[in-house]
Amino acid sequence: MEADPKRDRLVTSARTLFFKHGVRRISIEEICREADVSKMTFYKHFKDKNDLIRVILHRLFEEGNARHRAIMDSEAPFPEKIQSIIRLKLEQSEAVGNDFVKDLHRSSDPDIVPMMEDMMRRSRDAWMSDFADAQRRGHIRPEIRPEFILYFIDRMMEMFMDEKLQEHYGSRRELLLEMMNFFFYGILSGAGNARPEAAGGNAPADVFSGTSGRNG
Repeated sequence: MEADPKRDRLVTSARTLFFKHGVRRISIEEICREADVSKMTFYKHFKDKNDLIRVILHRLFEEGNARHRAIMDSEAPFPEKIQSIIRLKLEQSEAVGNDFVKDLHRSSDPDIVPMMEDMMRRSRDAWMSDFADAQRRGHIRPEIRPEFILYFIDRMMEMFMDEKLQEHYGSRRELLLEMMNFFFYGILSGAGNARPEAAGGNAPADVFSGTSGRNG
C-alpha cells in the first residue's frame, strides 16, 4: 500500500502533540493545524481521534520491536546488547511522556487498554526469549531467572525517571552510567568483589557469566 504523505503528517503531528501534552488536551483541530491539512482530510483517513491513537500505538510497537531485534541480532557482545536495549527503553520512556500514558489508561475507547496490554505482553515475551537464549549460550549465569532480570530492568526504568534521584547527578547521562555500572558490576570493588555465598555454591557479583565474546 502506497504511503499517503498527508496521512503520515497527521500521524507524525499527533504523535508529537500527544507525547508533549497528552491526549485529552489535544483536539482534532490542533492536529490538523499542526499537520497543515483540513478536517475533511483527517476524517478521510481516521474515524476519530481514538482511531488515530491506535495507529500511533501500532507504529510505536513496530518501531520499538524493529530496533530491539536489530540490536539483539547484531554481532555485538551480549553485555553491549543489553546496554543498548536499556538505553532504548529509557529513550522510549522519556520520549512518550507521562501525560500520554496516563490518558491512554483513562481512555474511553475499550480497545486502547487491551491493545497496550497486548503490546506489553509481546514485548515481555521477546525479552524473555532473548534472555533464555543468552542463558543457553552461557552469557547469563544459569541460576539467575530471566523473570528477575526483566523485573530489575523495569525497576531501573522507574528509578531513571525519579526526579529526587536525578537531583544527585549533573545529568541524566551520568545517572544512566551509574545505573549501568551497578547492573553489570554490583557495589563491591577490588579485593572486596568476592563472590558471596549462595545456595548450591558461589555466586558472582553480577548477572553475567563472564563471557564477553560475541554471540554466536
